[in-house]
Amino acid sequence: MGIRTGWRQLVQMRHELTGVLAALNGIRAEMARRNEIEASAAQEDLAAMRQELRLHRRYHEIARHWMLDSVMSEVCELTDRVQMDFETTVDHLVDDRVCFARFGDGELRLMLRPDHNTRFQVGGSALRADLRRVFTLEGYDPKRLLIGFPHPYRKNLHWCSVWMDLWSDLKRLVPDGVPLGNSHVTRPIFFEQLRADGTRLWRRVWDGLRVTVITGAGSRFNLPDGLFDNVAQIDRLDSLPENAYTDLPRLLAETDRLDSELFLIALGPAGTVLAAELSDRGRWALDIGHISNSWQRIFADAPMPERLDTVIPD
Repeated sequence: MGIRTGWRQLVQMRHELTGVLAALNGIRAEMARRNEIEASAAQEDLAAMRQELRLHRRYHEIARHWMLDSVMSEVCELTDRVQMDFETTVDHLVDDRVCFARFGDGELRLMLRPDHNTRFQVGGSALRADLRRVFTLEGYDPKRLLIGFPHPYRKNLHWCSVWMDLWSDLKRLVPDGVPLGNSHVTRPIFFEQLRADGTRLWRRVWDGLRVTVITGAGSRFNLPDGLFDNVAQIDRLDSLPENAYTDLPRLLAETDRLDSELFLIALGPAGTVLAAELSDRGRWALDIGHISNSWQRIFADAPMPERLDTVIPD
């Protein structure tokens, strides 16, 4: 009797366990179903959020293009009217022996934005005022000084942001009735578009002349033979590797003692002001910036100038 009772109890326990397992399996199945529903809903929510973000980006892009088109229409109207093309800019420099003070994004922002600094030149009120005087040709002879204005890029994201940021303030400062050169004659785009003709144009500028290069001490500026092996003589006058604007009085005094026929300046925003000051002293000075690195970028597959160190590492 005891054995039968024990057996019945085992059977009953097995039956109960089977029920518990069935219930657990049901709960697990229900949880899996609910998780699947929740995951599907989450995916739908995520897809909806992505779609909304895409729409926001599209609306932002439409607004940006609308605003940029308006700005670029005004920029291009100016450059079409008064800016020389690449070839004409360089020909004018050599044929008329005018000085060249270039404005790029750094010079424009230092001139218009009091809180702006570049990686090698701290801004300030004095520099800002001097750059404005140069840009507007206040006190300078336009027959002796050519102002370089940036190339009117339309599809370059960097320059699109520059124009969007600065144009409303910059357009009021553009001098009336004065031709502008193209600042990008010293940049890779010049050599990329003109190739050997671009090299020939620049070599004609200093052919057979006594040249002094003014640049920062230890700077990466170099003299590739493909550009400079036709000068009669070339010397170097070093300035500060950074914040060279403070060194301009000394540089001007040094140039007064030199008999160079041409000064080539690679000194950032300070070089823009220095070229203008030398024009006022009857000297021939060209702000050529990254021309060597730009030439090597196209003809020697070198890095873009901005990816190089400001000075040569020790």
